[in-house]
Amino acid sequence: MDKIRVFISYSHKDEVFKDELEAHLSSLVRTGLVSVWNDSVIEPGKNLDNEINVNIRTADVILLLVSPDFINSDYCYKTELEIALQQNEVGQSLVIPVILRPVVWENTPIGRLRALPKDGEAVSLWSNRDEAWKNVIEGITQSSKSFSIKRQKKRAATGTTCGM
Repeated sequence: MDKIRVFISYSHKDEVFKDELEAHLSSLVRTGLVSVWNDSVIEPGKNLDNEINVNIRTADVILLLVSPDFINSDYCYKTELEIALQQNEVGQSLVIPVILRPVVWENTPIGRLRALPKDGEAVSLWSNRDEAWKNVIEGITQSSKSFSIKRQKKRAATGTTCGM
């Protein structure tokens, strides 16, 4: 199975949560299951919009780190969320909302998607945040593997796989 490309969409006001998520994703990175990308790795001099656009459109999994600041951010909500939902709709990417802090998200387009952690309970509300992140990582792992297998089968059936 190919390495799963993960794109993290987040408000910069939630950077602490993004860093915690990346620490917990490190077990998947170290085992070669995933590679993780977010805008903090964009090199000086690179065009921000172009780099984000290329990486979100080539991601296998798009994680939406949902909080009041994510929903309030025009860039997160109107740009990245819109692309993510389009990618999800056509089966190009798997989009997983990760609820960071309490916010009314169920009545937004995000509400159509199953969220993590369990039952969409915000990470910040768990008595043990490591347990919350463990639940998120387990959900991402299971969903990513299933999505990747389905997509490979679909590509094989349509003859769009590349031979070596």
